[in-house]
Amino acid sequence: MSDTTLKRTCVINPATDRAVKADGKIGQRVIERRRAQKEAKAKGKPAPKPKVKTETPPPPKPADDFKTAHEIPPAPVPVILDKEDTPFTTEPTSATNKYTLKNRIKFIKKVKELIKDINENDCVEPKTFGKEKGYTIRDIINLEKKIGTESAYGVIYKTTIKGAPKSYAIASKLMANSAGNMKEVSLMNDITDNILLTEMSKHFLASYDNAVCLDDKMDGKKRPNKLKLLAINELAHGDLKGLVAQKTILKNDDLVFNLMIQVVFSVATFHNLMRHTHNDCHYGNFLYQKNNESGWYHYQFKDKNIYLKACDYNIAIYDYGLAKSIMESKDIMSDYYRPIHAFLAKGDGWGDYYDAPKKATNASIKEIKSQIAKEYLNKPDITAMEMFPKILDMLTSKTKNTILTLQKPANVINDTPFILG
Repeated sequence: MSDTTLKRTCVINPATDRAVKADGKIGQRVIERRRAQKEAKAKGKPAPKPKVKTETPPPPKPADDFKTAHEIPPAPVPVILDKEDTPFTTEPTSATNKYTLKNRIKFIKKVKELIKDINENDCVEPKTFGKEKGYTIRDIINLEKKIGTESAYGVIYKTTIKGAPKSYAIASKLMANSAGNMKEVSLMNDITDNILLTEMSKHFLASYDNAVCLDDKMDGKKRPNKLKLLAINELAHGDLKGLVAQKTILKNDDLVFNLMIQVVFSVATFHNLMRHTHNDCHYGNFLYQKNNESGWYHYQFKDKNIYLKACDYNIAIYDYGLAKSIMESKDIMSDYYRPIHAFLAKGDGWGDYYDAPKKATNASIKEIKSQIAKEYLNKPDITAMEMFPKILDMLTSKTKNTILTLQKPANVINDTPFILG
């Protein structure tokens, strides 16, 4: 088609600067509007303004902080495949005093004593509880009700202990006897014995026991591999994804910073005490237990004392199936960088809202994220013990000292400081 033909059959729509057919509906409106403008101009009247269709503004573009020295893209919103195999409880808030670290330790010891007769090679056997199909290990523990639905990674059952009150509800995870699952169980046992029970950290869930079934038969048939490994674990109230989906939480600046700092402290503890990288730090792998303590938690990193104000939620890092020895994995940064996106507004991170967190808070968190990337790019082989103090400096510079401080406040909760490295 020649330019002359185009001019005869098309007109330019001023609202879009695109050519449209002159005999179409839009083209006819454009021609009519032009005719009205000419007539108005001839009569000395102001020309009518064209109506421009308004649209919802597009989401804000990610910050330009990676266009120069920081060429690390924002982390995409995670697709959580194992969201239904998390050990959640529906206990009311009134039960939260159960989840102080000292009370958790008492509970861990009691449960371990109650299930001490479970052997390391015990197998679950089918058992029906009313209308619910579950499993048992010699009636010592009863896996009575499935929590959520079965996933590729396992299935969680709410579990009771024979002779124990209902308040002793725990979680049992049935899964395949794979190398990754065995490593996760091993790490949870190590964390329970050497970190939780010694009061070195509160940012993990406990493992009460585990069993690896060696019997290939069940009810005269082949036993599915997904029923060969049992981990008996502590319950949580929910995950970080559920928390940041609540706009009221994201609008609370102090709580947003507190939760983010707890996430960072969880990662630091896993790196520096367990000597592992997590490698799957999305917001579904940070769980919380409700908390009713008031005051300040005391942490220590080397010879530095750090104090974090207590809030309504205690954060715990969870799911170590992809964890690697810190000597094997050099990617220290991503365990910190990725979960920061959970606290950013839509378009900047994983948030559901454009207006939450508040603008200033969102800007501060974006700057922390950018600084983490910058530190890594300046020194890709940075060690975990080198990385954490740099992130701590970022946090203390952006957080009010009514939440995070290096000066000892009144009402410190824990006599023994939690160790960050």
